[in-house]
Amino acid sequence: MEAVFLILQFKWSAFGRPIYTGLLSLSLLLAINYSLSTAYLLPLLRSRVSWRQTCGWIWQSFLLLNAAPLLACEYWQFHTQGARVYCSSFFRLFDLLTLSATYASLALRFFLREDEQDLRTLYHLLSALASWLLWAKLIVYLRGFTETGPLIRMIAQIVKDTRFFLVVLAVSVVGFSNCLYMLFQEDIEREDAQGVDSPIRTSYGSLFHTALVLFAALNSNLDYQPFNASNFRVLASLIYLFYCVCNTIILLNLLIALMGDSYDKIQENAQAQGRYEQAVSVLEIEAMLPQRILQDPCFFPRWVQVLRPKPGTDGGLIQDAGDQWSGRLRQIYKKIEQSEKRLSQDIEGYFDVAGAEGKEGAERKLVEKKGLAQRMTTLEDNVEGLQAKLDQVLALLQSAVQEVDTTDDEAEDEHRTSG
Repeated sequence: MEAVFLILQFKWSAFGRPIYTGLLSLSLLLAINYSLSTAYLLPLLRSRVSWRQTCGWIWQSFLLLNAAPLLACEYWQFHTQGARVYCSSFFRLFDLLTLSATYASLALRFFLREDEQDLRTLYHLLSALASWLLWAKLIVYLRGFTETGPLIRMIAQIVKDTRFFLVVLAVSVVGFSNCLYMLFQEDIEREDAQGVDSPIRTSYGSLFHTALVLFAALNSNLDYQPFNASNFRVLASLIYLFYCVCNTIILLNLLIALMGDSYDKIQENAQAQGRYEQAVSVLEIEAMLPQRILQDPCFFPRWVQVLRPKPGTDGGLIQDAGDQWSGRLRQIYKKIEQSEKRLSQDIEGYFDVAGAEGKEGAERKLVEKKGLAQRMTTLEDNVEGLQAKLDQVLALLQSAVQEVDTTDDEAEDEHRTSG
């Protein structure tokens, strides 16, 4: 895995970052230029002053030239990857839709007339769509950078995890909207018959407007004046309170919990998620490169040799990320691993000490046993020596007794002879 990270970093620094930074700069310039043109370009093109019209057409030409490199990149990817692979990527289709809306709105500027209302309406719709898509396109290029890549992944993960929650929220909002809409219909009909203009029609005159009002009420943005003007103000207030309990208190807190869980899942492996987005960006860039660059050993060498310091030192290619914040779950895992490591070290140390003490005790007992054996041997030798001496004493006593007996016998014999 470390080798993959090193190769990815080499490719990113060799050709990925320069190309991606250039595309990001072109997209940012196009977004700014297009946004300014929607406000100031049409007045220049309609001006009766010739130099203003000239400036307007120059500006229009610059916009077309600004978008041309991005369109060329999309065409080259479509040509090299094929229609099936190209259309399988959501971001590629997003880029294609952005450039299509941009060029279509720019082309309509050549045909706009004051009396063609339908064409002007289409132009305004395409301009609004293109303006938003151009700024959203910048998010696509932010995926390649390790600082912003995890954030893009986090947004995508949150959208994916909350899709069913949004369905539940939509059902709840539509249900309460229909309830309040039908409740206020009698007030609207009564005021229409009286010819009175009331705030009830403005907020609750249609089901769509009622749903917008209740959706805005999720942010505590609600006008209570229609409730006060209604004949069912008590019932309507109770329904709204029940809506606040169900949606604002329960569902929104559930949404916060889901987002927090998604955030923890991405932040737990933030570095790996950032590397993943960077790898996808590098592969997309490689698909745009011509064959002569793909065969260039400066960008695609056969071997990559890396010199890096020990993990944790500044300036290394791969630094120790143990001290970096990686989310609550990662911190909990880290604390558990540290606790397990300390506990394991304590247990190993305890067994080492116990083993050492046991070894020393065994050696001490062995020494004591050897000393006892030596003492027993010495004692046996002493006993044997004492037994030998006792045997000698007994032998001497026996000889002395025999001598005494012999002397007594001789004395009796002499006494008998003399008598």
